[in-house]
Amino acid sequence: MMITKTTLSVFLIVCLLAVFTQAKSNVYSDIEILSIDRSIDTTQNVVVRHEVKLTIQNVGSSDAKFFYLAFPKELALNNVAYVSARQQSTTLNVPKHKFNDELNKDALFYEIELASPLSPKQKVDLVVNIALTNVISPFPKEIKQDEHQKVVYEDNAYFFTPYKVKSQITLVKLGTSAVESYTNTVKPVENKGNGIQYGPFRDVVPFTTAGVRLHYVNDRPCFVVSSVERTVEISHWGNLAVEEHYEIKHTGAKLVGPFSRFEYSKNPGQTSPASFRKITATLPLLANDIYFRDRIGNISSSDIRVSGKNLEVDFHPRFPLFGGWKIRFYIGYNLPINDYLTVAMNNPEKHKLRYKFSVPFDAPVEDLTLRVVVPEGADDVEFKTSFPIDSESKENLKTYLDVSGRTVSVINKKNVVPEHNENFLLSYTFPASAVYFEPLLVISALFGFCLFVMVYVRMDLSISKSDEELENERETTAHELTELYVEKFIERDNWYQEVEQAVASNNQSTIESIDKKRQELSEMIKKDIVTELTNLNAKSIVHINKIEKREAEKFDIIKTLSQLKKKEGEEWKKLQDNYDRITDEIYATVDILRE
Repeated sequence: MMITKTTLSVFLIVCLLAVFTQAKSNVYSDIEILSIDRSIDTTQNVVVRHEVKLTIQNVGSSDAKFFYLAFPKELALNNVAYVSARQQSTTLNVPKHKFNDELNKDALFYEIELASPLSPKQKVDLVVNIALTNVISPFPKEIKQDEHQKVVYEDNAYFFTPYKVKSQITLVKLGTSAVESYTNTVKPVENKGNGIQYGPFRDVVPFTTAGVRLHYVNDRPCFVVSSVERTVEISHWGNLAVEEHYEIKHTGAKLVGPFSRFEYSKNPGQTSPASFRKITATLPLLANDIYFRDRIGNISSSDIRVSGKNLEVDFHPRFPLFGGWKIRFYIGYNLPINDYLTVAMNNPEKHKLRYKFSVPFDAPVEDLTLRVVVPEGADDVEFKTSFPIDSESKENLKTYLDVSGRTVSVINKKNVVPEHNENFLLSYTFPASAVYFEPLLVISALFGFCLFVMVYVRMDLSISKSDEELENERETTAHELTELYVEKFIERDNWYQEVEQAVASNNQSTIESIDKKRQELSEMIKKDIVTELTNLNAKSIVHINKIEKREAEKFDIIKTLSQLKKKEGEEWKKLQDNYDRITDEIYATVDILRE
């Protein structure tokens, strides 16, 4: 029988696929896992961390160089943020697998390169650390202000692996004994108080799965950074400037029903257990000129303390965060450049910057953009990290005294966890003489300015202002007075938190003191703002008078509430509802005024 070329080609392809599949099968069958001790920490809500201790043995006839980690494909693509492995004190290389596995097409693999080839019958201990995001969800998805948050965590009771396993245990740490329910059909299972243990399991075959579901109370804030833009600017005059623009959200159970600031001020831990008002950043010890701002302006509510070799800074946003709420703000600080910038021994023009890649908060970042700005005149800019990034590009930035502009290395990475907050390395060449370019530019500009002044003072350029200029002046003055009033309004509005606390504690002296302050402020507003604004913008005057009138009514309600002996009942509720309604009207009028 004649064999055609097509038949021969098909036969060869089938043989190659069979050999390829058999080769991969041998890769997995050459290694057996003797024991697995898996600890899953779910206490943080937003990042779940697996620590897996394995003892593996080469049961094949040849040396084994690699050990493969397997993940369900959907989990690997959407949730796995960080994977690391170590063999005793040696950190191992863990790149993603290069091919789709024929044995399990629904799995993705990471390839761990062992510190040294594992000879037949040899054993070795490995520790694998995995960080997952978006694997815990609130249930119920909506709660009231005073309710506790409950969450659900689902996972595989078995360690998902392509290898045979002699023995394994899984311990899920919940950080609470308030467990609503957990899967008990997978045996053996034991409630350890603050965690649930599954196993030990014996002689487990590859890719074994058994879904488990744990439902428990966890009021820990679901603090997630939706996006952040970090700018690190290098100055060879001795400063490293860092500024970070944040959008932060609470991904826990959404708040339903009204929010009462009065109830919140009593005891946030009891009246609003699932909310948070404070976010803590860990900054370098030498960080200085720290600022915390949003669109309104500077936020002064922050605390700084020394903790070991770092500074811990507690930032307090303008309002607490409940599930589904978001805030935007930015922080910044300066650092001495000598602690982070070094010069190559063999090339004095070669500079290397080492600084933290991610944010100073213990929270995951959905979308991180890092911009590193080098001085004007720098060249050969290279960026390196110990983990893969999503994209890298270059931009040109022109700021003060720049002519050609500065090179900006723009790095983007999604699904960033605190484990990624390692030092990055940015290297570039910068001639020593280039540092004097800007001072010489300033000197030249000053010299030119002096020449201009000498000519200008000898010329008569006086001319009366046009009607258009006068109108622009009036509009500018009116806008400045309006902004001044808004600043005074915000200052007065901040007193009400102290007043509400005084009402709760029946502190009449505090109420009287604040009443005196607000009367003085009202007089100042009438004298310095309303009087000048009357002839400039009649519409603004109408809004300001309305705000002042409603504010006086609002404080009268405070006085009435403070005089009630019984802090409850129909009259108390009616006054409090009227207080909230007037507050909303005032805020709405202020928004109209600012527009």
